[in-house]
Order: sequence, then structure tokens, then C-alpha cells
Amino acid sequence: MARKAILETGYTFTPSTNTIIIPRVIPRERLILITNVTTNTVIYNFSDQNLKATSYTVSTTGGANTTTVVLNYNTSGGMLSTDKLQIIVDEY
Repeated sequence: MARKAILETGYTFTPSTNTIIIPRVIPRERLILITNVTTNTVIYNFSDQNLKATSYTVSTTGGANTTTVVLNYNTSGGMLSTDKLQIIVDEY
């Protein structure tokens, strides 16, 4: 597997609820890292207990494939919904 950055910018980032909605299906075991590149902050890391997801949901209903990640990291303090995120996944 190779680690790749998801280039889509169609994700929805809601700092007030620590939520990211990604417009594609990403199996949990393939999500590696999410970084807020605007603030230079790692907000999800698969190997760090403090930076994991409190909720992880994949939806394929109605033709809209999405992955919803609710972060353990508190993004409501100083992050904006317009901040740029870098999402790293393992892909074949």
C-alpha cells in the first residue's frame, strides 16, 4: 500500500462539533492522518490515543458515499471551517 493525500477539497469541516465529512468511502483501517495545514496542527493520527476519532461512520445511502469522522481533538478553539485539511490514507 502507498500513502496518499486525498486531493478532493469537497470535505466539510465543522470545528464547533469536531466533525469532518469526506465525500468518499474510507475504511477506518486506511485513514492514517488528518492535519489542519492552515494552523499546522495534527488533529487525527491513527497511532495516537489522544488524536483518534470518537465516532467513525461510513455511509453509502442514496448514492452519496461519505465518511464522517468526529474527532477526539477539540477543534472549536481557534480553527475555522475554511481551514485547509490534509487527509492521508493508505491506498493500493
